Amino acid sequence: MKADEKSKTKSKRGFEEIGRIERKEYDKLKRRAIKFEVTNRQYILVIPCDGEMGWCEMSEHSALIYKYMVCLPLGVPVTMTDDYDSFYIQYDIGRIRTRGFDVVRDRLKKVGLYKDEVEKERCVIFELKNILTDKELLKLRNEEEARQLAANNIVKVTFVDPILYQKLIEVATRLHRICYRRMDKLSSATNGERMVTLMDEAVRVYYRIAECGKNRPEELLPYWREMRKKVHELLVELQIVAGLKLWTRENCTKIGESVLDIQERIDKQIKRGTSHIKR
Repeated sequence: MKADEKSKTKSKRGFEEIGRIERKEYDKLKRRAIKFEVTNRQYILVIPCDGEMGWCEMSEHSALIYKYMVCLPLGVPVTMTDDYDSFYIQYDIGRIRTRGFDVVRDRLKKVGLYKDEVEKERCVIFELKNILTDKELLKLRNEEEARQLAANNIVKVTFVDPILYQKLIEVATRLHRICYRRMDKLSSATNGERMVTLMDEAVRVYYRIAECGKNRPEELLPYWREMRKKVHELLVELQIVAGLKLWTRENCTKIGESVLDIQERIDKQIKRGTSHIKR
């Protein structure tokens, strides 16, 4: 076969060549993609997700790179979505879906990032010319998370304590995911459900504080104390989870530190309200 014929064959991995993909196979590919993306700095991994219609998807770091370094520079509208319809296996950042592998390849070439590609188990891994640093990836992730947060804010509630609000949402989101993805069924239905409920209630109290508007600090004290109680109970639950080794030490430490930061900011608000009463 001539070189140009080989190139033509390689470039025709379209809808029909993806073939039918069963749910079990898709879940398997998805698990591998999640594991791959943790250290991915130089690739865009595209997996088939609906063979009959030719749909493929990329997730996590691959999706961030594709959106912010490929599509947006080309002026191509693309949306990163969550996959909350998948109960047990969920992406942390999100996913982007497209029709066939050819679209991704063509766009990579247009922006000058395409280096090579390899096909493995019906997936295509596109290699980029540049290796991104952790700092560059973090910047892309922060930008995407800010966009998602703004899109989810039906009511503006950040004027009370924007940093506290951001931390509450981050912990709540993380708990919702790992309490169902990284726990056995019994622990998820007991320990996990209690933690998720406590965090949701803490966020709910924040919304109530936001609705109070510019009330005097002392008038908000009951709300801040209620929120602190929820957060303290959450810390106790985390101690139980850590003691039973239901999560890895890394997960316990990461969430625990975030919750302690939240508690510290709440304590400052309580101190502020108390000082106003003493005047």
